[in-house]
Amino acid sequence: SLLPCCFASAPLESKHLLLMLFIGRTWNGDPHGVEGQEIGWFSLDQMYDLEMPPADLPLIALLRKQLNG
Repeated sequence: SLLPCCFASAPLESKHLLLMLFIGRTWNGDPHGVEGQEIGWFSLDQMYDLEMPPADLPLIALLRKQLNG
């Protein structure tokens, strides 16, 4: 039940990074990182305080816009 939400792009050394964000409203089981990542639940406001690459920051505002219509 993944729905495309928005995307952001940014230069990354000699390449170009494309980040695609999907919204999943239903799932089965407990989410877990498959490569040892930590998982947490955060509000959109709390997300601004998380450590993340600069290219990820625009996704927060785009996600807010999508969810608030």
